[in-house]
Amino acid sequence: MNAKEITRGIVQGFLIIVLLIGLYQMINTIQSLLYYLFIAAVVSLVGRPITLLLKRFKFSNTLSSLTTIIILLSVFLGIVSLLVPVIIEQAKNLSLLNVNSLESTVTKLVDELNVYLNQYGLDLQEWVDRSLSKVNYGFLPDAVNSLIYGLSGFTIGLFSVVFMSFFFLKDSGLLEKIIMVFVVNKNVSRVEKSILSIKNLLSRYFIGLLIQISILFV
Repeated sequence: MNAKEITRGIVQGFLIIVLLIGLYQMINTIQSLLYYLFIAAVVSLVGRPITLLLKRFKFSNTLSSLTTIIILLSVFLGIVSLLVPVIIEQAKNLSLLNVNSLESTVTKLVDELNVYLNQYGLDLQEWVDRSLSKVNYGFLPDAVNSLIYGLSGFTIGLFSVVFMSFFFLKDSGLLEKIIMVFVVNKNVSRVEKSILSIKNLLSRYFIGLLIQISILFV
């Protein structure tokens, strides 16, 4: 092996490493978009039978897709509204605890612990005060900012999923077109049949799953 071949191998290896790093960075950058795309695909599969049913009643393509999105959002909000009372009820149960009795018990335990520690020259109150003085409360603004960031991220994600789902429902072949870009020409016909069969099966599966979840909350 001469120097030219060695140099070529080093250059090829370097280019492959750079390509892999670039691919990794690109995947990290569009990771959220891929999640949204996947969720939108699932939503479109769930809403597909509804869209087809509405089209039988002479709904236009756009109107049937928009109506389907509204129906699915209503179901989602309905499930959330069923969860909220459960959470509130659990909070009420916690509020029914005998707070005064609990406070008295804790105070008694702290006093007993303080007496025990005093035997060894330790002051519990002093230790607590010293520990609290070392706490950095600067994390509170960061926590609030993280909460706001999370809520804004959820809103953006929800809007993105609704937007993508609408176009997937409006153009039922859009998802297939995206997949077919990566398919060799000789396999196009077979892949199209497979996609249609998979879409029907997944639509039934997700609808059945949604019905089961809805029944659990009724």
